[in-house]
Amino acid sequence: MPVSADYVDAVIAEQITKSRAMVQLMPYPFTIKALEELANRCKSVLCENINMLESLRSGLWEGSDTRSVMRRVSMCVTHIEAIEEYGLPPLQYQTREMAVLNDILRGLHSEMALPIPCPTACCISNQHYASHFPTRTIYAPMGEALSIQHHAHLCHELGHYLLRARSDPRLEPLCRGIDQASQVIEAYHNEIMQGGVPELGSPSMSSYVGWLRERRTSWLEEYFCDLFGVFGGGPAGAWAYLHMAAKKCFQCTP
Repeated sequence: MPVSADYVDAVIAEQITKSRAMVQLMPYPFTIKALEELANRCKSVLCENINMLESLRSGLWEGSDTRSVMRRVSMCVTHIEAIEEYGLPPLQYQTREMAVLNDILRGLHSEMALPIPCPTACCISNQHYASHFPTRTIYAPMGEALSIQHHAHLCHELGHYLLRARSDPRLEPLCRGIDQASQVIEAYHNEIMQGGVPELGSPSMSSYVGWLRERRTSWLEEYFCDLFGVFGGGPAGAWAYLHMAAKKCFQCTP
């Protein structure tokens, strides 16, 4: 389907205006240093995309293929929407809970001497602790921000960021261990597929095991982060995982 240059130009103008408005919505100055760092990261992403859009706009009227330009505009839109959804909302809440969470997170990061930049902890409505890696943000449930027994989940989330820094030479032993674990899991899946485990080797299990194989990388990451959370958070880490599962389970026994 052909795309007119006028339409592409209108989309570019809209996204530039939107990005500039989002920068203006960042409530500088911040009372929480971690939020200021998040705002600076978000502002940098928005400014980069504004520059890209302005460059694309210039090329649009110099004979560039409109479909090619629109594809690149769409990439900018994706980046801008990520900041709008994940980066901007936490900046509107400079609460005591956020200050406490970031103090704890920075303490954990410093004590562990992790070779990664410290993420920002944000307290907004959320069902569980989660991360958005492009903005380097950890989200905590609003009602659990001051519950110390839940803070071990911060260690789990730090594990995710650690795995994303695997190119760091200091993490070579970690990478080697992850690769070895992946090989063990792959060998076990192959054994199941070949019927080496009678109770699981039936043809009816083939599709299920294939499904498991496709997800082994993401699951292995979660296993690592669970262990990292327990080693980093101690007994509180184990309790936090148990409670997260048990509070929504209707068949738990004491």
